[in-house]
Parts: sequence; C-alpha cells; structure tokens
Amino acid sequence: MTAAATASGAFTEQLRALCLMNFPGGLGSWNKTRFELMKIEYLKETYWEDEKSAAGEENPDALKELLASNYSPWALEEIWSPDVHHLREASVDAPQLISEAFIFSQFKSLRIVDKQVEEVDHNLLKFLNLEELILSANKIRTINSANLPRKLKVLELCANEIDSLSGLCCKPPNKIQHLGLGYNRLFCPSESKYLTGHYWPNLLSLDLSFNNLTDLRCIISKIITLEHLRILVLQGNPLALLPWYHGFTINNLPKLSVLDDVVISADGRLQYKGLSEREDLMRDAAHVFVNIGRLKGLPHPLLPSEQEDVLEYPVTTYNYYVTYNFVCELDDRDMENTKVATENTAKSPVQFVSAVEDHPKPPEDNSETKAIEFVAMNPLLKQAQLDSSVSSYSTAVKSWEEVIDNNYRQEHVLGDLLGLKAFLLHGTTVAVIEEKTLYWPAKEVSVEGGKPQSAKKDGKAKEHEKQKEKGSQSAKDRKASGKQKKKKVNLSELRPDAPIRRILGSLRLQMEKLVGGEQTVDTVCDFGVLATTPIVETAKNKQEGKKSKDKKSKSGRDSSTSQKTTASSKGKGKGKKTTDDIASEDHPPPPPVPLTLEVQVQLLRWTSFSEALKHDASPT
Repeated sequence: MTAAATASGAFTEQLRALCLMNFPGGLGSWNKTRFELMKIEYLKETYWEDEKSAAGEENPDALKELLASNYSPWALEEIWSPDVHHLREASVDAPQLISEAFIFSQFKSLRIVDKQVEEVDHNLLKFLNLEELILSANKIRTINSANLPRKLKVLELCANEIDSLSGLCCKPPNKIQHLGLGYNRLFCPSESKYLTGHYWPNLLSLDLSFNNLTDLRCIISKIITLEHLRILVLQGNPLALLPWYHGFTINNLPKLSVLDDVVISADGRLQYKGLSEREDLMRDAAHVFVNIGRLKGLPHPLLPSEQEDVLEYPVTTYNYYVTYNFVCELDDRDMENTKVATENTAKSPVQFVSAVEDHPKPPEDNSETKAIEFVAMNPLLKQAQLDSSVSSYSTAVKSWEEVIDNNYRQEHVLGDLLGLKAFLLHGTTVAVIEEKTLYWPAKEVSVEGGKPQSAKKDGKAKEHEKQKEKGSQSAKDRKASGKQKKKKVNLSELRPDAPIRRILGSLRLQMEKLVGGEQTVDTVCDFGVLATTPIVETAKNKQEGKKSKDKKSKSGRDSSTSQKTTASSKGKGKGKKTTDDIASEDHPPPPPVPLTLEVQVQLLRWTSFSEALKHDASPT
C-alpha cells in the first residue's frame, strides 16, 4: 500500500502545500539576519523599530500578507483545516519552532476528502489534540478504531465503502459526539448491535443515511440505548420507505430533536402518539401510487366518421394508451430460481431491462405482464444485491381526443424494500403507444391495389356493379355539388387486422427524490413535437381542393379579353401584397404542440396515527 493510500500519507501531501519551510515562511535570506539578531536579548524589541534589517529582508507583516491574500501565488486553493492559517503564521513569526511534533500538536480539525485513502493508520495517533476528523469520499472499507486519536469528538466517514462496524467498535474513542456513516454499504441487520451506548456513550448525532438498512425495529431497539442522542439521519435507507417510519421512530425516541434534518415539534410528536403500540398496522411493506393524468399533443388522425366513401377500404382507427414499468414482488416459487442469478451477477453487473420497449402490448387485466428478471444494484452499494423483477403496466386503451384524460391510479405494495430502493434510484420508463387497426369487409379474403376483392361475386354484387356504372355520372355530379350522403361506418360489421403498435414517445422518469425523503414526484413528461405528424386530409379538405380545381378550369375557359384584363391588373398590382397575404401574416399558423403527459408517483407516508387507522380501514 502506498503512502498516499493511508490517512497519514494523504495528510503529508496536503502539508507540503503550506510551504512551512519555504518562502514566505521558514528560514532564509528574507529573514536570516532578523533571527540572528533576535538571539541577542537587548535587540529583540528594537530590531524592527530601528529598521536595522539587512538589504533584501522582508517585514513579517508583508510575509503574512503574501500568505493571506487570495491574489498571492502562495494562497491555498483548498482550506482543509481551520488550523492551517495559524500554522503558516507561526512559520513566519517563529520558523525555528516548526517541527513534526509542533505541527501535529497544532491541529484540532483535519479534513482529508477524496484523496483515495484506504487505511486509517496508526500515525494518526500523533495528533494529540485532534477533535474533528473528516475522511469522506475515500475508499475506506474497514477501520481499526485503535488508530483514532483519543480526543476525537467528530468522526465523519461519509461516502466510503464500509460494510461492517466491527473494526470501528473495537476500541472507539469514548468522547465521540458525532458519527457520520452516510453513503456507505451497511446492509446486514446484525450491524445494529454496534449502535449502542456501550460503544458510543456520549453520542449526540448519528448519520446512517443512504445505506441499505432494512430492519427498522432492530435498528431503533439498539439506538434507544444512546441516551444523549438528539439528531438522527436515516433517510435514504430502504427502511425509510415504510409508511410508518417517521411515527415509529419518533414514538420510540422521545429525546430525539431532529430526524432527517427536520426538527421534531411537540405537536408533531403528539400526532403519532400510540402508533408504536399497534403492531398490526406496521407491516413491512411500502406503498407506491402511480397516477397518470392528461395526455396532450397527439396528432389528429383521419377518423372513420370523416372518411368520405365507405367502399374505399381499409377503414382505419387509432387508439392510444400509456405504459410504464415497475418493480414487483417475487413469489416464493421464484426465489429459488433467482438465487443462482444473484451469485452470477456478483461477478458482473447486470443492466436494467425496460419492459415497456420490449412489451408494448397492454395487459388485458391491466396488471403485470411477463416479468423480466433482473438484479438491482445500487451503484454506491455494489455488495447490496437483490433479486427482483420488472413488470409492465398500462392505462386503458382510448380513442383519439385533443386531450385524453387517462384517470389512471395504481397502488404497488412491495415488501422487497431493497429492490424498491434500487428501482427508484434507477427510474422507470414511461411510453405513449399508438395502436393502429385496419378494418375490412367481413366476407372479403384478398386485397389488390389497396382495395379488397371478393373470391366470387354473387348476383347481388353484379347487379350492384351495374347500378354503380349507370349511376357513376350522377354520383360525380353529386360529389361536385357536395350533396352526396355519407354512409355510417359500422366497425362491428367489419373484420379487423392485428393492431399495429408504435411508440410515439418514451423517456426515463427520475424517482430518486422519493429515496431522498420527498413524498411525491409530480411531473409533466415532455416527449417533444412528433417528427412524423401525419397531414390530415378530411372530407372538407377534399371538397375545398375540388372547388379550387374547378375554379382553375373555369378560368382557363375565359375569353382573351378577360385574360388581358387580368394580366393588366396583375401588372398594376405588382409588388403589392394581396388581402390574403396580409391576413396570413397577421395570423401565422400556430406552433406545433409537443406531446405531454401528466405523471405523479407518490410514496405513502403516514403523517399521523389517525391517518394510519384510516388507511388500514380502507380497501386495498
């Protein structure tokens, strides 16, 4: 192990940046004469007053200014201890006192952050007066508490790789008041036995946030023995996803003042009174509600009611629904199969699989489809692996509207808290699916040139063709005049093809806020403007197009005189804007509307004992 991989080695590297033995501190030509004369007692007080310094030497105040100024090349880029300034000033005022023992004795606070430290070595015992030690964002896995300074009051080990507290509790300093263990790998419920007053008799503040602790009852039963504890942080653990987490913790720790950075008021404590006595309410399962609201920005399709001639097949319908994937609970028979998957994934990480993209078809019973197994792995907690599965859920299929209100609400009850936490950190995929269906006459079996043809034409069909030929001219006249009657499309009498599905929009919905303590993620998913929005040509558009063609043909039969008149009028008006041009400038076409979807994901958290009773009485 290199020196830099130890805490003392990282401290030595930081110490070099102080320039304690180099200009502007230390001994040199810039202060040599001053310190030689200071050896003579009667010259100590009159040396700088009489300005008897040799040429090239600097005033101590000027040297300190070089150390303190932010514009100085000797300014520190990183202040890793408040004691640094005092130590640098001492290197100017009394450089002859600078020694290893002197340096270690000056530090009461030490911050070694993100220095790739792997070991807390015994050299830290040289810090005889150290009270605060911050070793966050390193690679520490185990700590021998015998190497910690004895006067230590604050120990911060956030964002390391600690998976066990056994080494830390071997011989911990008994004066520690704050212990920070957030963002580590604590997982096993047996680790709670090290969180007692026997090891930490003076602990006031404990940070266990963003580990993988799941057994809330076990943790609280040990923390109760910390008689002086006033601040506790447990958010980010799977156990904090339980609806009764806040109430149970507050009930059992009456001396606690702050929970998860929120001050506990007297009224707030009273709201949960009696909750911890109702074991029947405190089930080890989290409740997550997914709400999908209004869908806007869908392209306008050509609806069957707008199709001009029902004899032109196929008749096309468009329907829409929304899908999302969510972690689900494994049943008992699947547990044995997933044990092998866990062992295999310990060697190589497994990626999440999106069930929406692979299975866009909605389930008939609006519940889970075929599950895709995966192993959820928190990137910060690689050893806390869990067997889980993802299922696809969908809203009801609805026909086109300008605004489709899905009015969808689904409750997910999950006892697999560790898997739920990993899934929330990863997020879910939300997709809008278009379902296109082609309808054909029920008795027709083949299609040629885009129109269905019957295998055999009966007498009625032939007679219908004759009548159609005889009345073709009159039909054209009726179409031109716009008086032809439409026939209603009855889809129940037609034969549908298999639906053609495509994803109109898909994105990742971030839900890590629920792990961080928030109760609701409320967002509007913006899928952007659809790149392939179809141009809709309704019956009205067709008639307008025909009218314009008729006008053009009529203008072609005008006399030469009228053509000259028209030409001359155009010549006169050359370069001028017509009324239609001005109107189009005043009323430009509206900008394209993006495809948006309202989504809300809510984690159930009881805010009072009465709310717990109300939820328990409500049907699941």
